[in-house]
Amino acid sequence: MLQAAANTLRFLRDVCVLNANRLVGREYIPNITEQLYVEPTSICNLSCRFCGYRKKRSPKTVMEYERFAAAVDQATGLGYSTFNLTPLTGEVFTDKGLFGKLSFLEQHPKVAGYSFFSNFVLAGERTIGHLLELTKLKSLTVSLYGHDRDSFMAITQSNEQTYRRLVANLLALEERLASRRFTLEVGWRAEHGFGRRRTRDGELAAIIERFRDVHRVRVRISRQYNNWGGLIRQEDLDGLAIRIRRAGEVYKKGACALIFFRLLIMADGRVNACACRDVDGTLCIGDLKEQPLRQILSASNERYMTLIRDQQQARFGSVCRDCDMYRSIYRRRRAYRSHKDRPVGLDDFFRQMRQRMQPLTQSGPE
Repeated sequence: MLQAAANTLRFLRDVCVLNANRLVGREYIPNITEQLYVEPTSICNLSCRFCGYRKKRSPKTVMEYERFAAAVDQATGLGYSTFNLTPLTGEVFTDKGLFGKLSFLEQHPKVAGYSFFSNFVLAGERTIGHLLELTKLKSLTVSLYGHDRDSFMAITQSNEQTYRRLVANLLALEERLASRRFTLEVGWRAEHGFGRRRTRDGELAAIIERFRDVHRVRVRISRQYNNWGGLIRQEDLDGLAIRIRRAGEVYKKGACALIFFRLLIMADGRVNACACRDVDGTLCIGDLKEQPLRQILSASNERYMTLIRDQQQARFGSVCRDCDMYRSIYRRRRAYRSHKDRPVGLDDFFRQMRQRMQPLTQSGPE
């Protein structure tokens, strides 16, 4: 009841705020070169019941080192200096060549830093040791599912051996937390009632609470789950105390800010306008195997420009229409405060896109 009431209030607030800002032309597009998502792999070692990975049709593959290096080179040429390596659906440590790619980022003169999420099951002591040696790794978020063995196994559809490996890795990381150079966070996906009606006893909960209380690691507990653009439905989670957020609970007005600043180079080389929930790449705006990144992310790319215009006119594709992660450009979000540049309006964004076309006319494609 409380969650339903909060969702209703949020919906009504957005109706007022988004319409008022659109009426006066007040738009908030975050710094488009703040960060670029590059997917080293689209393969996962878990099969979480709430995740779109189980249902996606796009390739489950690993990005070749050469393609990764070329993508980073092209991105830094456009002004990107920080990268997020979290796969849209996948686990970074399924890429056996990951540390070769991290070494490339470490040595690249135009790369300031990078970050990624991991479920940490595949880490191991050797991997943890390598992580602690990295100098440009800015943040690592450990994604946890469930609060104990049984809930972890039920949500991830894994076994006790997988759970034990996770616990061992967390304990190994805890032993060396003092020597870490990067920011560590824990994103904890819990069932409804966890922390209130349900006990928080158990080894997994005890470890994470030590992370928080003793080692000052930020722990974010989330009990609200996304619908993955309509791909995941409530019946997919029968038997679990998990509620999927419905698309109708989100008011949409104007283009989604994510298609401006959360762009993703997928493991197969396609460039997608959403790094969050479009698991099948329906918002694909180009392919690095066919054209350079500078051309894909510019005003010369009619596919990208049409996507923006369509969303401004409330013409959303099926994934965006059903998605509950929508972020309107007519609302300034608190997270934008951490960006190095202030949000801009549509006119300024299109001006930046046109400027990217100039080197193409002067010196030809990269």
